Amino acid sequence: MAAIDYFPLPTPRAPQVEALEFIENALDDGYQDVIVEAPTGFGKTAVGATLCRWMSTPSVDPLMQPGGYILVVQKALQDQIANDLGRFGTGGFSAELIKSAIEYACPSYKFCGLALKPCKARKAGTCPYRNAKERFLASALGVTNYAYFLTDAAYVKSMLPRKMLVLDEAHNLEKTLTSLVGIEISEETLEHTDPKLAEELTCLSKNRADFIDWLGERYLPDVHERVLVMAELASDGESSVEDAIAANNAKQEYERVSVAYQRLRSNPEGWVYWHDRNDNTNNLTILCKPIDVGPYFHDYFDRFPKRVFMSAFIGRKDVFCRQLDLDPALVAHYRVSSDFDKERRPIHILNAGSLSKSNREENLPKVLNVVIKIAQQQPERGVIHTHSYAFANAVADALRGAGMAARVTYPDNVNDREAALEHHAITEGSILISPSLFEGFDFAYDLCRWQIVLKCQFASMGDEVVKARMKRDREWYRMETLKSFIQTCGRGMRAKDDSCITYALDSDISRMLSDTKADIPPWFLEALDFR
Repeated sequence: MAAIDYFPLPTPRAPQVEALEFIENALDDGYQDVIVEAPTGFGKTAVGATLCRWMSTPSVDPLMQPGGYILVVQKALQDQIANDLGRFGTGGFSAELIKSAIEYACPSYKFCGLALKPCKARKAGTCPYRNAKERFLASALGVTNYAYFLTDAAYVKSMLPRKMLVLDEAHNLEKTLTSLVGIEISEETLEHTDPKLAEELTCLSKNRADFIDWLGERYLPDVHERVLVMAELASDGESSVEDAIAANNAKQEYERVSVAYQRLRSNPEGWVYWHDRNDNTNNLTILCKPIDVGPYFHDYFDRFPKRVFMSAFIGRKDVFCRQLDLDPALVAHYRVSSDFDKERRPIHILNAGSLSKSNREENLPKVLNVVIKIAQQQPERGVIHTHSYAFANAVADALRGAGMAARVTYPDNVNDREAALEHHAITEGSILISPSLFEGFDFAYDLCRWQIVLKCQFASMGDEVVKARMKRDREWYRMETLKSFIQTCGRGMRAKDDSCITYALDSDISRMLSDTKADIPPWFLEALDFR
C-alpha cells in the first residue's frame, strides 16, 4: 500500500467536500489512519461529525458500535462542539457529550461517583451523570475529552469501540498521552493532604528503583486509605462541596497512578525519572514519564478500525508517525490551504534580540522597549505570549512603568486565569499577559486585534522527557517548536472576516523559521513578514 499525501491547491469547490472525499477514498483503500491538516476556519468539527454520521449504520460485528467519538483536549471545547453540532440532528444522531462525574451535581452526595452506599437517584433514574452517560453511549456521535476517554478505557471500559474515532488537536497527542500516562507528585499538594508523605517525598533519592519502591509501599497504600475515608464521609453526606471535590480528585489520582505504577514496574528503562524545584517557591515536584508513548497509543486506540487525526499543523508526517509508532506508508495525509486573507493576519518577525539564556540579560531591556512601543501604538485589546512567568512579570512591570498599568491584565498564576480572561473581555484596551494561552484559546475579533510572541517557545530542557526525545530525534524538537509558534499565531485570527497583527520579537524565532522553512505550510509562510 502506497502512502497517500495530498496537498491541494485552492479550488472553487468546498474544501470540506474535498477533504471528505479524500478521507472516504483512503478508508475504502484500506487505510486505518488519515491525517487532516486544516487551519482555523476550515470547519474541522463539521467534517468530524459527518464522518461519524457516515459510520452510524449498524455494524456486522456485535462488539463494534456504529457511529463515532470526537476527542478534544479541553473540556470547554466539548460544550462548543456540542452546541455547534446541534443542527446535525436529534435523537439517534444528536451530539452528546460526557465529562467527569465531578461535573454533575448530586443532591445526595455532592457529586456523582462518591457514594459507597446504594444511590436512590440512580435507582430512580434521576442521576444527572448516569443519564448523561447513557445518552452519550446511545448517541452515534459522542464528544468527550482525552482524559475522560483514557480513564474510562483504563478502569471502567464502558465506551465500546466504534467504527470511527476523530482525534482533534492531534499535534498534541504525544504530549497529552505523556501527561496522562506519566506520574507527577508535588510536595506542595502532599503538604495539604498528607504531610508525612510530603516529608518522605523530599527525602527520596534520585534513584528510579527507590522511587518505584516508595510508590508501591508507601504512596499508593496511603492514598488508597485516604480515598476510602473521604468517600465514606461523602457517602454519609457529612462532607462539604470542597471535601467532595478533594475526594474525587484523590480517587482519580489513585486510579491513574496505580496504572502508571504497573507500567513503570514492567518497563522501568523506558521511563525517565527526575526531581524539579520551583524557582520561586522552592517546592519539589517528582516526575516519572515514559520516553515513548507509541505502546500506550496502541493500547488505547488500536480497537478503533478507522481513525482520523485533525490539526491545523502536525509537523512533519514522518516525525508525527514516529511519535505514535505508526508506519508512515500506512497513513494517508491531506493538507488544506487557508482562505484567510494574508493581509488580515500579518506576522511581523522583528528580530528585536535573542532571549536565549546566554543573551537574556543583555537583550531583554531592548525587547521590552519594543513591547512598550507596540502597546503604545495599539490602543485595542491585545495578548502578549511570554513563554514563562519570569518573562510575564518583566513585561507587566515594563508596561506599568510606562504608564499603562490600567491596561495590564495579568494572571500571575494559573488559578487566576479564568478571572483574568473575563476581565480582559469587558475591559477596553486590555493587554492580557500570560505564558499559557498559546493554544486552545479563542481570542476572536475585538478580544485580540494584536498579539506579541515574546520568546521562541523551545521545549524545556529541564524536562528529562524532552532531553531523551531530542537526543533520539532532533527533528522532533524542531517540529515541537514550530508547532508551538504556529499555534500561538493563530490565537487572534479566528474567522475569515477577523483581523489580527502578530509581532514576533525574539531573534531565535527567525532562526527557527529559517531552519524549518521547508516544513512550514504555505498558508502560514505567506503571512510572514521578515523585517
